[in-house]
Amino acid sequence: MGDPAAGIYVEFMAPDWRFAILIILLCFVALRANKVGSRLTPGQWRTLGAMFLMFVLWMATSGNGRYFIAGLVLVGPLVVMGVQCLGGSPSFRFGILMIVVSVQFSAAYLAFGAGHWALTVWSDKTEPIQQSSLRNRPANFLTITGISYSSLVPLFHPKSRWANISGQHLMDDKRLEYRALTRMLADTKDESYVVLPESARGPAKPNGEALHLATAALSFHGLAFEPQDCIWLNSRMVANAPGGATAGRPSGFWFCPIRQFRDRQAAAQQAQAELNAEFSGVFSILEESCPRYFRPNEGRNSRTNGALIRFYTSSDTRVMIDGAGDVYYKYFRAMNYTKLARVADILTGNFHMPCTKVDGRYTPPWER
Repeated sequence: MGDPAAGIYVEFMAPDWRFAILIILLCFVALRANKVGSRLTPGQWRTLGAMFLMFVLWMATSGNGRYFIAGLVLVGPLVVMGVQCLGGSPSFRFGILMIVVSVQFSAAYLAFGAGHWALTVWSDKTEPIQQSSLRNRPANFLTITGISYSSLVPLFHPKSRWANISGQHLMDDKRLEYRALTRMLADTKDESYVVLPESARGPAKPNGEALHLATAALSFHGLAFEPQDCIWLNSRMVANAPGGATAGRPSGFWFCPIRQFRDRQAAAQQAQAELNAEFSGVFSILEESCPRYFRPNEGRNSRTNGALIRFYTSSDTRVMIDGAGDVYYKYFRAMNYTKLARVADILTGNFHMPCTKVDGRYTPPWER
């Protein structure tokens, strides 16, 4: 919790020393128990037990701070309880609490940067995205990124509609939101665009990887687009583009007009079936052998640079099969893919998947 490089808190790094401090305080309380008797009441013991159980379950599942709000709220009063149980004069206990507050404040202060977010600097007075007539008329916009870029919404016409169809959660016909997406696309009075961010503008159309991702994501909904018709708008709001430019080339977004197939549902089913058929046996075996990370019937396939990738949203894990027939997996915060085996080895059961520990999850500092 105190390691700022751990990635336990995904949105913002927020080192938290209170858990370590609580353990230290309880050790001192235990040492003093023989002299002054146990100072913990049955209710306090039950609360500590509940905290311990929550902590173990949390670390065994996600380890992500957003799913441990109850524990994060409870640990503060428990630290105060530990200080109270130390005994001593009120001034002594108050001094200990001030030290605890100072340590936690210093850790949070060092990890905090005021006035900016990963995508933009709030105090920056420059226009966050280039002016264009596209921003002044109603339209439908689809994003296919891990983050929805919802910060773009207030910069466009108030009657424009937005949907993220292939980001952290894949938009499919099993979701309630799919009905709203279908209604939005069925309304043809407004133009529809797919929004493709690019951290460094290349030639007169989106780069190859963006084209692959967009084509695959749209095909699952019976949609397509023409890259040569895309409109470019400079923007400093693109992820991984601090300052708004990379290597002298501007960052920004491509807005590409969408066209619909006559039978959207049939086209979408065909696209998904074609992509799933090739290596369905490999994915089935992995999902059966390690359902904790590869939940059956959850993954969605896409093709990028000749590789087939299946993303499992509940575990933030990807499986990739490259053109040479090698199978890799990757937790989304890991730097690189880990090679698992070849397709033939998986189909014959000649592989081992470490289902209890996936590379890329938390590693203690002394093991890095």
